[in-house]
Amino acid sequence: MHHVQGTDVRLTTRGASMMAEDNHNENSSLLDIFKEALRNREHGILHLNYKGLVQFPPQLTSQDDYAHIQVIYAKRNLITHLPPDIHRLSGLKILYLHSNNLSSLPKEMSLLKSLESLDLSQNLFTKFPNALCHCTGLKELYMTVNRLSSLPPGIGDLKQLTVLNLMDNQLVSIPSEIGRCTSLDTLHLDRNKLTSLPRHLISLHHLKELSATGNNLLVLPQGLGWLPSLVHLYVDSNPSLCTIPFTLYTKQIGVCRCGSAKPPGEKCIQIGGLRGVLPPEIQVYHDEKTNMQQPSTLLELAFTAVYQHKDVLDVDSLPKSLADFVSCPTAHCVAPSGCDKVIFTQAYVHFLQIPWIQQFTLGGNNNVSLMALCCSLKCLEMFKKHPVRV
Repeated sequence: MHHVQGTDVRLTTRGASMMAEDNHNENSSLLDIFKEALRNREHGILHLNYKGLVQFPPQLTSQDDYAHIQVIYAKRNLITHLPPDIHRLSGLKILYLHSNNLSSLPKEMSLLKSLESLDLSQNLFTKFPNALCHCTGLKELYMTVNRLSSLPPGIGDLKQLTVLNLMDNQLVSIPSEIGRCTSLDTLHLDRNKLTSLPRHLISLHHLKELSATGNNLLVLPQGLGWLPSLVHLYVDSNPSLCTIPFTLYTKQIGVCRCGSAKPPGEKCIQIGGLRGVLPPEIQVYHDEKTNMQQPSTLLELAFTAVYQHKDVLDVDSLPKSLADFVSCPTAHCVAPSGCDKVIFTQAYVHFLQIPWIQQFTLGGNNNVSLMALCCSLKCLEMFKKHPVRV
């Protein structure tokens, strides 16, 4: 929620923002708007929607006369770039540039220390602007309906970000650094080209809603269900997503139109008549047909040993991929005994589909089963007897 001091603006959602600025008198001339902004300096809002602007008004940034402006609405114009001296708008908190022709941002954007909410939806971005990674005061970022194919690791520097909306782009992956955006409570990734989500999402302890509908997801991070604040998870319309982690059984989950297609042959496994895809980190798995305890691989033993001593070892001296693995394992054993042992590359796997799970899934999808990962045959047998973790 944004309350802009000195104005009557109170924005709770982007929809409310759009309603507020669209209801303003769009027939006002630019000259009248700028004169009024200078005459009444307590009024910190500029309405520049539907003005046919081909450039950001230069008079706003040529000097510091408009440093008191806190909100700018500039929807549905033809703006192609922002000026380097945009930092002169030092009081700017909300910048709404929905539906323009922007494809890049000046590095000086990072000097807007008061900027909290930025909407760049329906523009022409093919790359995530590096300047945004330095806008560390940002709390809300909307970049829907662009052409982004990737995010930079610097996204993790946005520690205050609470809302990130990247729907309707071309994203094929999300970097592990997203786990450093520890203030995130809403993450929307709908209608991209994602096949997986980083396990580092389990570091987002304030996350309340995660939506990734209409992607190509094959598997979900196993620890999502342990996130204390997560209430809503929407992964509808991911046809090859045949299993969800057992840890999600108490969450409100949208899985309509999932499990209707067989995952790619090289990734799909079948256990007990059910099929699914294991987390990509799992290299060795055993199922309910295993008749004896299988020894841990050397790799599993090594990761476990380093994990147990990670507080005294210099883990950061390892290559980044290994350091990430130690700090964020694939899963924890779900055996009801409370084993909770970390799992890295080897697991005992059980797929199950039981009637009571349907009340927790929106749409009651019978094509989706639960995936449970255990650390040993003993834990697997215990889980099969008592699958509900109390």
